[in-house]
Amino acid sequence: MATGNETSRTDVELLEAWDDGDSASGNALLERYFDRLLVFFGPRSDPDVEDLVQRTMLACVRARARLRNASSFRAFLFTIAKNQLIDHLRRQRPMTDSAEVDELAAERTTPSQFAAGQEDKAALSRALMTLELDLQIVVALHYWEGMTQAELTEILELPLGTVKSRLRRAKEGLRASLAADTTPPRADATLHSLGEWAAALRDQQRT
Repeated sequence: MATGNETSRTDVELLEAWDDGDSASGNALLERYFDRLLVFFGPRSDPDVEDLVQRTMLACVRARARLRNASSFRAFLFTIAKNQLIDHLRRQRPMTDSAEVDELAAERTTPSQFAAGQEDKAALSRALMTLELDLQIVVALHYWEGMTQAELTEILELPLGTVKSRLRRAKEGLRASLAADTTPPRADATLHSLGEWAAALRDQQRT
């Protein structure tokens, strides 16, 4: 549990103290981002997710010098998280077939626990699982983490036009999958609520 002193310190201060050997600061930083990284990486039932969160935080320490080039600690953290996820999937199963990549990515990057318990949200969860890995990542960052398009260009290391294209393709893919799972009007209403549901999830995790 973080102390009052650790709670009042910035992310950067905690990272620097952790790198200097203060394990309490490392624990405080991990506690601050643990749930948010779980949502980014995938369902809590995945046996590798917590290990992936730990590896991401340790990678932040090793890459501390790169923090000075990032616009924020959050951008720095999720750039590393994105790279850790891609490396993890590649190590876990060597793949040459993009369809296999997409199938495995869906198992790891869809926050399906968010959609549990309500029919529309369950339909949205199923739709998310149909997206390609790059589109799942952009949805997770933009909606669940609330990243702006400018932040996405930094984290994904892509031009703004490509980021916009991925967001558009993700929405189109979700709409098509939802329409196949329910009526078109209900599909549009469900997709329209995505941002609202994601904001509620963020608020829940940050309280």
